[in-house]
Amino acid sequence: MFRTGLLARTSAAASLARTQQRRGLACGCLYVRGLPLDMTKDRLKSLFEEYGPIYDTHMMTNRPGDRFSIGFVRYYDGELPATVEKVAMLPPPPTEEIERVRGFCQNAIDAWAGRTLDNYIVDAQYSSRNNPDHIQFQARMQMRRESDPEWASQRQSKAAQGNGRNAGESGGSYSDGYKNGFRDGMAEAKRA
Repeated sequence: MFRTGLLARTSAAASLARTQQRRGLACGCLYVRGLPLDMTKDRLKSLFEEYGPIYDTHMMTNRPGDRFSIGFVRYYDGELPATVEKVAMLPPPPTEEIERVRGFCQNAIDAWAGRTLDNYIVDAQYSSRNNPDHIQFQARMQMRRESDPEWASQRQSKAAQGNGRNAGESGGSYSDGYKNGFRDGMAEAKRA
């Protein structure tokens, strides 16, 4: 049975708060659908940055026949460290930062509920891509690419082969990278 309306949004907000407790940087991700087909990451960022500081944006690749685009906006609060090593080792965020991020997300959701953009009806909601440790995972992957060029080139060649995606894309989806990184880490732990 599908949950709809206020119950689903309340449940999503509670889930968001639980996952943020394990992150080093308070952040929340929105799923935005109904965007124009010519939408870019920079334009998406400019549309949503009035609601709070944005860590990153991501646009899904349009397929032939798509009627609209889908994007993700990740808000954050707190001080971004200057180096990747410091990002990877951040402590849990304070509760007030988590609450501010929740406010940024809710303000964006409320502002874009049923709003039109270039004759497209845009809808924003909490994303199921609120993976715990997203920002720290990216930092650890970057550190590994820098410390192990052979591993990085192998990943680059796998990405160029496709993995069901167009050659030349940025190496697959976040969840593919997360799964591969976890699998590689487990393999290394068994060897040690």
